Amino acid sequence: EDTKKETLRRKDLVIKSNIFYEKGSDKPFTGVSESFYQNKLQQRSNFLDGKHHGLDEFFVIETGLHLTKGYFKNGEEHGTHEFFHDNGKIKTRTYFKEGKKEGTEEHYDENGLLEMKFEYKNDLRHGKSEIFYSTFNDLSPTDVGYGKLYSKGQYKEGRKIGIWEWYDEEGNVVRRDDEG
Repeated sequence: EDTKKETLRRKDLVIKSNIFYEKGSDKPFTGVSESFYQNKLQQRSNFLDGKHHGLDEFFVIETGLHLTKGYFKNGEEHGTHEFFHDNGKIKTRTYFKEGKKEGTEEHYDENGLLEMKFEYKNDLRHGKSEIFYSTFNDLSPTDVGYGKLYSKGQYKEGRKIGIWEWYDEEGNVVRRDDEG
């Protein structure tokens, strides 16, 4: 059996009822599609039976660096999905299970510092939530507090619960709320 995947230009695919087909075919597309802009790779997607399946990537035309990359299973986000800053460093990393956020989601500033970290269960925030002082708070790496904890708390099924705390740049608690 031939295991080589067919590669088509994205413009040679059509979508009908959320299923991708090669133009002129009634058979759902299995293979790889690529799109180019000014002869540079812009997007590469894997398909199985007309649905996104496997790695899906978008690239920055000028640099060739990843803009996004993520995995799909039967047309749904499944596995790691990452978005990148222009400098190529990770911006956001999220885990999916069958199209829903499941597990840890992390946000980073353009210097690579962790800005935010949330836990998800069944597409809802569920578990620990942490936000750190970073460029998100208009701080630079040389500023006092950069990288230190800004706030923390817990979610349960998408709702804040328990004690939530906020900190100043020195690490002192400046606010505490009880969310019940």
